[in-house]
Amino acid sequence: MILVLVRHAIAEDRDIFADTGLPDNKRPLTPQGIKKFEKTARKIKKLVPKIGVLYSSPLKRAKQTGKILRKHYPHKTQITPALKPENTPEATTDWLSRHTTRKISLWVGHEPHLSRWASYLLSGSKRSLIKLKKGGALAIEFEGDVEAGKGKLLWLFKP
Repeated sequence: MILVLVRHAIAEDRDIFADTGLPDNKRPLTPQGIKKFEKTARKIKKLVPKIGVLYSSPLKRAKQTGKILRKHYPHKTQITPALKPENTPEATTDWLSRHTTRKISLWVGHEPHLSRWASYLLSGSKRSLIKLKKGGALAIEFEGDVEAGKGKLLWLFKP
């Protein structure tokens, strides 16, 4: 199994958006973030020509990033609470083991959750050993079941 983890593209500034009175889960991508991520999505498509499923956090900026990826993959985005930023790596791994059997899956989420999850899958550590930039991505491969410390990093890139 291969997991491709993608951090959402550049979103509106958190503090400025807070002045709108809307909750942070409604914070959108910026026009610049959309434009930059369209290039990144093409690179991801070259590295990963086919996927089995596309998952996204329920937050607006992640769903918008997933929508850009859908231009390259004919999959409906499946929204999952497993990718909420406050989730633990263990909880996300447990959710994955109960919900997907796809060979290649794409996961759009947030920091610091994605870096913690990737670190957990690669090393078993519960602390983040890497940091994904906005719009960045990485791929982790598993020979068997998805378990802590059993993953192998295939690639990692900045947007």
